[in-house]
Amino acid sequence: DTIEDLENIHSVGVFAQVINVVPMPGSEGVTAIVYPHRRIRALSLLQSQKFSIIKNENFTEQAFNRKDLQVRAISQEIFACLAD
Repeated sequence: DTIEDLENIHSVGVFAQVINVVPMPGSEGVTAIVYPHRRIRALSLLQSQKFSIIKNENFTEQAFNRKDLQVRAISQEIFACLAD
């Protein structure tokens, strides 16, 4: 797929390297194994004809307090969902 507009994608994502692609038996799908390198933020769309080229910058996380009640509540909810 090509990206026609930055509004069609998330502004923050992961710059990752494809390590391996494994075909799924009995279907046309594949499983891709990727190695994440860093978080990036899309700034502008430079080209979107045959393939998409996006200008981006490295994204750094803002510091947060792990003891904050809201952070702890969200973290516990994520862990509970993963446990199910």
